[in-house]
Amino acid sequence: MQYRILGRTGLEVSEIGFGGIPIQKIGEKEAVSIIRLAAKHGMNFIDTGRAYNDSERKIGLAIKSQRKKWIIASKSPAVSYGQMKEDIKTSLKELGTDYIDLYQLHHIKNKDMLKEAMRGAYRALKEFQKNKKIRFIGITSHEPKVLMRAVKSGKFDTVMTSFNYYEREALKLIKECKKKNIGVIVMKPLAGGLIKHATPAIRYCLSVDGISSVIPGIHTKEELEKDVVDVLKNRKFSNEDRTKLEKDKLKQEKYCRQCGYCVSMGSGCPRNINIFYFLALEGYFEKFGPQKWIITLYKKQPVKPDACIYCGHCESVCPYGLAIMRILRDLKIRKHMGEMGKNKSGKRNYHEEKKALDETAKAKLGRKWAPPIVYFNYKRSANPGQRATVLKLIAAFEKHANEKQKKEAVKKLCREMRIEERGINHLRDLAMLADYNNVVDMMRLLPAMFKKIRKKKFL
Repeated sequence: MQYRILGRTGLEVSEIGFGGIPIQKIGEKEAVSIIRLAAKHGMNFIDTGRAYNDSERKIGLAIKSQRKKWIIASKSPAVSYGQMKEDIKTSLKELGTDYIDLYQLHHIKNKDMLKEAMRGAYRALKEFQKNKKIRFIGITSHEPKVLMRAVKSGKFDTVMTSFNYYEREALKLIKECKKKNIGVIVMKPLAGGLIKHATPAIRYCLSVDGISSVIPGIHTKEELEKDVVDVLKNRKFSNEDRTKLEKDKLKQEKYCRQCGYCVSMGSGCPRNINIFYFLALEGYFEKFGPQKWIITLYKKQPVKPDACIYCGHCESVCPYGLAIMRILRDLKIRKHMGEMGKNKSGKRNYHEEKKALDETAKAKLGRKWAPPIVYFNYKRSANPGQRATVLKLIAAFEKHANEKQKKEAVKKLCREMRIEERGINHLRDLAMLADYNNVVDMMRLLPAMFKKIRKKKFL
């Protein structure tokens, strides 16, 4: 393993780092084992995030006796000051460490979100940096133009961008970062697993001048062999490698990179559909046809795509803007399995389905139950059923909150939802204004605030 300087941080990071998203799929013992095996192969840079379920906790267990060997990066999708503070504290606790080497603004989608994060979340990052709880500040995005704005601001030590043999939009960004001595971390080097020739794909990324570390997602020994061991045997990107990659023939259009955000970000899929798994199976089905092993894998999934109630949550968090609901509806493997033809009119009683789902959740979770995200139509506008659910949440919150706490809740939600606070005096006002994205925020934050009220920790 060779090591590269991560821009102006001065940190010497392994040229191939450990992407921490996939370890959500495996148990604690397996996760600890694979991370420690990665360390034996020379890896010292590991990336995780608040949005990756139990990834931070598993990494914390793995590095418990090896903290000094690792350079740890984590991140939060929070844009507000308060939420970022909470997330950093949680990250420190989950990772079991006194400090985090690199903390990043996560999944910044556009310039407006960047502006909002700079006014709120960035202030929190600077405070924790001053208190030596985080050492350096970075930013991640799937949009090179957004990252270019961040780079020109001069306020970030690192950027994390999507880049691989087929996605080279970030080349200009990488060159600019080299000029300004900003570290570049590359995610999606295998296009989320769609590039089947892993070794040449990693070699290609390492051959690009200006990249500090490439972080493929790893959760098996086989991936470690292809993504690290085989690459280190010969780092040079050859014509033979190029020929192999050309055989993958990825379409130069929007496609699923298997990032898993659709099932891990926010509240996740309310029907527990393993969305990105089905999209991967579709790729195999198109490539190999109705092979027995593909059909078996499809059948093993407890929840099938036809359980989709078109709530739209998956599309709201997909960093590539995929029309996931339509894709799930039109899967060729679904047609093959004879699951099409249902609800031909397109009319479904979503409210009845939601009611049944909520009753099941209550029965299983009891007091821990909180309503999942509300269910939308395709127009992304609030419907009466949606508002009714939000109003119920507000009523439950206000039953236990005092006037000061109610006002603080309005302020917090306005900041998080990026709504002008002027003229909004009540949580019900927000419910009436709620559109698609606002409702997702309200459903995420209200239960959390309610929980703090009951524990007397809100204000």
